[in-house]
Amino acid sequence: MQVPPEISFHQVEKSAAIDALIRQKIDHLEQFCDHISSCAVVVERPHLHERSGNPYRVRVDLRVPPKHEIAAIAGLEENDMHDELQTVVIDAFEKAERQLKTLTEKQQGETKRHDEPVAVITQLDLASGGGVITDTAGRDIPFDRSSVVGKEFEKLAVGMAAVFTEESGEGGPRANTVSVLA
Repeated sequence: MQVPPEISFHQVEKSAAIDALIRQKIDHLEQFCDHISSCAVVVERPHLHERSGNPYRVRVDLRVPPKHEIAAIAGLEENDMHDELQTVVIDAFEKAERQLKTLTEKQQGETKRHDEPVAVITQLDLASGGGVITDTAGRDIPFDRSSVVGKEFEKLAVGMAAVFTEESGEGGPRANTVSVLA
């Protein structure tokens, strides 16, 4: 993950067990999607004095390059009325996992459709987190750390073949998704 996870508790006392469970679930998500750029988890008790319904709500927000956002919320359903906080945390992460798996499968499917490389990484600056790919037409197209899908930026090297999607930016074209071919 490019940014450390943010875990916040609102009107719920932070416990080491719940914090550890959340971190374990975040690690699990990263095992099958290694390009999550950020994760925010909010554990809250929105209605302190309400006697019916589930007192807890857990929201998991993930960002995945190029511009995907995943939001999973648990604790709002009627059948969750008296679940323990641990159960609500697990439910939220299961929802996030399903959405993340769908996104990852879609991204991998898009990469697999290309039979031959359409670009080569020609410049790479690990310090600044940027690089340039050159497409088959000889155009140099910049990309940055957040554009890389399926591989850690630090593991890229000049000469690697890649496929990409392009968007128009202020300074010309930019690669907004770069997937290295194995």
